[in-house]
Amino acid sequence: MRGPGDPQQARLLAHGRKAGHLAPMSLIPTLVLIAAGVALAVFAGWRGALPSQPHRGVRMVPWRFVMVLSCVAAFVLIVHLAALLGVLPPAR
Repeated sequence: MRGPGDPQQARLLAHGRKAGHLAPMSLIPTLVLIAAGVALAVFAGWRGALPSQPHRGVRMVPWRFVMVLSCVAAFVLIVHLAALLGVLPPAR
C-alpha cells in the first residue's frame, strides 16, 4: 500500500511522474504523429473543399470536422513536443 511517506512514490514524483502512470512518449513517435495529423488535416481539408455531388448521394464522412479534429490533435502534439524540447512557459 502506497502512502504519502512511501519512498518509491516520492522518487516517482521527483521525476515528474505519477505512480502507475504510463511511460512518457519520446521524440520520434511525437514527430511521426505530428506529421500524420498534419497530413490528415491537409487531406481532409482538400476533401471537404470539393463541391458536393448530390447525384452520387450524401457525404458519409464529415471532412471538415475530421480536419478540425486532426488540427487540434496536431496542436496538442506540438505543445507536447515543446515540453520534450524543454521550452518552458514564461514565468509569472
